[in-house]
Amino acid sequence: MNSINPAEVAAKRKLLIFAVLAQVIIIVVAVYSLVANETPEVTPTDVVLSLVQLGLAIFTIVAVIMLMAALRRPVVSMVLAAIAMFIPLVSLIVLLCVNARATRVLRETGYRVGLMGAQA
Repeated sequence: MNSINPAEVAAKRKLLIFAVLAQVIIIVVAVYSLVANETPEVTPTDVVLSLVQLGLAIFTIVAVIMLMAALRRPVVSMVLAAIAMFIPLVSLIVLLCVNARATRVLRETGYRVGLMGAQA
């Protein structure tokens, strides 16, 4: 059985946190754009924001799968997590659970874990 590489887990966890942070920023910008837009028409800004949100959603799914692979999770759980990322509240729970597991593994191996990364 392969052992977990804490450096790889730390790097993948950082990717996941950046993806989630970027999604939060884009959602705030999209809500601001929606509130600031006085006409009900779709603007080019709306289209660009939607494309960026789609790209970030795909990147977040990839980041979750990469982190779960670094944690040596079974393939079935990775597939279920990827599917769950399409369900709004469930996706948040999946993100929190995967992040908590990565944090626990890193702390058990002697890493100091902070919000934006981990140090040996």
